[in-house]
Amino acid sequence: MTTPFALHRPVLGWRAACLSAASAVALTLAGCGSSGSSGSGSVPSIIEAFIDTQATQVGGATQAVALYNDGTADWTLYSMANRFAATPVGTDSAVIKAAVKEIVAPGYIQHITVIKNYAGKNYALLSMGGKGIGVVDITNAAAPAYLRTMTVDYTSPAYTYSDGGGTIFKLASAAHTSGSISDVLVDDKGTINDTTDDQLLIANASFGLQQTKLSNLMDATASGVLPVDGAQTWTLKYSGENPNGGPLRSYP
Repeated sequence: MTTPFALHRPVLGWRAACLSAASAVALTLAGCGSSGSSGSGSVPSIIEAFIDTQATQVGGATQAVALYNDGTADWTLYSMANRFAATPVGTDSAVIKAAVKEIVAPGYIQHITVIKNYAGKNYALLSMGGKGIGVVDITNAAAPAYLRTMTVDYTSPAYTYSDGGGTIFKLASAAHTSGSISDVLVDDKGTINDTTDDQLLIANASFGLQQTKLSNLMDATASGVLPVDGAQTWTLKYSGENPNGGPLRSYP
């Protein structure tokens, strides 16, 4: 019966070594952000790196694309994550070799909407989720210019709900900022050459469908909050009913 005991001794030694190593790791982690030493031996410090700028990027997801004609040539407008790009379309060798023109937007671009001949200029509206709506001057597609970012607010009404355990919660009306913009659409009211009556329809994933005058967006002179016209409808989605579907209740 001595052999099994002899075989277990190395295993016990191995466990002790593992515990010692774990203790050393714990001591090292405890020294995060510290520049001093502990006892006679110096404990290495772990310094966290905070990176707020992008050094480089390889590739990128294209979420949105749109065809644009500037009156002379066709262009493809497309996104690469938060980058807005334009490139000419054609079979001519000079066009094929033309460089891609791009600018960096403040948010991930989900959709691109082209606005032509608004006060004599052409624009691309970028739907950027929680970052809002980006306005880009594409009159000269070879040199697109980012103008401003407009966020969209919404207000949720007071409502009552319960969780799976039957606990009842009551939430008061609250104002929210930076609704998540999925897409925008322009209704020209059947008057293509008259933009004064154009309406902007906004797909706000945080709120629902909103509407405002196109001029509220296009005539703004700086980044800010986009005013929304008229009474809105807030849509409440109950937990557990999405994405598999289920009833939705709208509050006027």
